[in-house]
Amino acid sequence: METEKIETLITEVLNKMGIEISGQVEKTEDELGWWFKIRTPDSRLLIGNQGEVLRSLNYLMRHLTGSEREPFFIVDVNGYYEKQVETVKHKARTMAERAKTFQTSVEMEPMNPFQRRCVHSLFTNNHSIVTESVGSGEERRVVIKFQQNSMSSSDSEEF
Repeated sequence: METEKIETLITEVLNKMGIEISGQVEKTEDELGWWFKIRTPDSRLLIGNQGEVLRSLNYLMRHLTGSEREPFFIVDVNGYYEKQVETVKHKARTMAERAKTFQTSVEMEPMNPFQRRCVHSLFTNNHSIVTESVGSGEERRVVIKFQQNSMSSSDSEEF
């Protein structure tokens, strides 16, 4: 589905919910997919307790657009997911440094699928760090693994 159609659908659904949007939906793209950023004074209603409502809204939007897999997109409200991504990436970089320093594997805490996707995408082009999801359900987590034999001078960049 085209991004313009997704943007239109998001706007229509929010209007039907009676949610006021401040300005236009901002559309950007990065390694995680398309971002549809919404500013609203009603963020409490759209985010919910620990992002539960926002996760449900994203699931609903992907289901309505038929985009459960590709193209991957995120509906973000008042920068909630943007802040969450930065926090997850910071933790992942710290854990990767630990894995590299001790030349071992390090398990992160359980995460939702979006958070795990953030960690995996962070290390996609890093040859000394490999990530793997383990566990199931609410206990699914990312393991960050150091690979010594693939270490080269090009891997000396920071995470």
